[in-house]
Amino acid sequence: TYVKFNMGDKTINTDMTQFGDPRTTNTLLAKYNRTMNQPHIQELTRLMNAWTKELEERKQSHPMVSSLGWTKDGFHYGGKIYNKDGSDTPAFIKDQNFHDTFSPHGDIGPWQQCANHILSQPRHAVWCILAAAFASPLVTFTGSVGAILSVVSRDTGTGKSTAMRVAQAVWGNPQGGMLAVDATDNAVAHRLGTLTHLPAYWDEVREKDEVQKFIKTIFRIAQGIEKQRLTSSIQERAVGKWELMLTVASNEAMRDHIEQVGGSSDAGMARVYEIYAAPIKDESMDDATARHFYSKASKNYGCAGAEYAAWLAQNEASAKDLVNKIEQGLAKALMTTSDERFWLTTMSTLLAGAFLANKIGICKFNVPELKTYLVEQFHEMRTVKKTKYEKPLDHSVSMVARFIHEFKDFTIKSDLMPMKGKRTYKIMRNAIKNPPSVRIAVTDKIIRVVQRDFEQWLYGQYGATVTHVMKDLTDQGMKRVRSSIDAGTDLGGGRQQCLDFPLTNQAFKKALGDLAD
Repeated sequence: TYVKFNMGDKTINTDMTQFGDPRTTNTLLAKYNRTMNQPHIQELTRLMNAWTKELEERKQSHPMVSSLGWTKDGFHYGGKIYNKDGSDTPAFIKDQNFHDTFSPHGDIGPWQQCANHILSQPRHAVWCILAAAFASPLVTFTGSVGAILSVVSRDTGTGKSTAMRVAQAVWGNPQGGMLAVDATDNAVAHRLGTLTHLPAYWDEVREKDEVQKFIKTIFRIAQGIEKQRLTSSIQERAVGKWELMLTVASNEAMRDHIEQVGGSSDAGMARVYEIYAAPIKDESMDDATARHFYSKASKNYGCAGAEYAAWLAQNEASAKDLVNKIEQGLAKALMTTSDERFWLTTMSTLLAGAFLANKIGICKFNVPELKTYLVEQFHEMRTVKKTKYEKPLDHSVSMVARFIHEFKDFTIKSDLMPMKGKRTYKIMRNAIKNPPSVRIAVTDKIIRVVQRDFEQWLYGQYGATVTHVMKDLTDQGMKRVRSSIDAGTDLGGGRQQCLDFPLTNQAFKKALGDLAD
């Protein structure tokens, strides 16, 4: 419950929770440059607490919530908490603009005409965009913190932007509900934290910088928590959490950019279920007619979401059972692995959401056909993963090869490797003037690199993967030694921690043998 009162020439706007005790009351007044002595502070606090209690007893106060979606009592959407018993309770969200954007407006009928027209065409990729609106509240039942659906089309005329607007209209105004292309990382995280379980849509991600920014956001979505910050009073502010489905439409494949941003590991791609939208001409209406037809979704939004929210609140257990049944069936049929869990989450919730939209009578999905399409896309992504991304161990060894290649101008080649005991070294290549980073010993069949140089290069190239790579290399047979890598030269680098890769080891010989030669 909000309250507004005047104190001198200041108008103070706040909510009743700010009067929990004299200390919080004093902090509130201080923000408006107002002070009161301790007895008056205590009296004001008692007055506000008594007023709050009276309002609650008269049932004239309503809960204030910070996010949309599931609550302990039901499902919050559009200024209401839909309760499990079929009733609803008024509830308010602090951000009035957000409330206005994500609340029912108009009538469900015109929206249904738009949705069912999309679903009557053989555009399976855009069916997924629409299904995501009903899938998002179900993500929480999978144990995953988030699902990401990427819809790619190189050509125009695929209908993905139209489908995005109609899908957004399930829950909110298409003109203000979708994420802006130029939104900051913090703005995106805050929006997701407020939506919590409702879907998020990000359309027209085109430029390279925009795609790379989105990919970096992927990992935050996978963590499912907003960045922590401090309030102006140096208190830790409550962070937003989310368990939702984010749908992004782009002209470029995410997998190409993920490889460049995150290296050739498939960790990023494992979080994205990527499908392609083929251009299919809508023969039933021309472009002008289509624009006028689909504009109805911009004036009639949120009504489908209200019906869905009311049903979910009363049938939470049934919805959860459905998702789990579909998920288990797909996992068994496709023999999914742990690194495919995000794909499994996306497929399961899309199918369950489409099924429930049919069951409730909101719109008409061809669920069997949608399932066939999703399974086909799954097999294609699995094939790409196998052919495009290296196994973790092979990936780690290939990093060593790349390092040696890039540091070829900082490499010594000799017959023997510096070791304990007297040895005479025949330097075969030493054209460098700076301390070397790599030494190749032909007779000993060993490649030695300076550990510090390799780890710094690795961190700069691939970020926080150093520990994992070093463990993989150790498991493969890498040895740590302390040595003067430049022994036998006049460079005088001194003893330092190094890494030895014996070429007698099959894994290292296969990847590093050509470089040694």
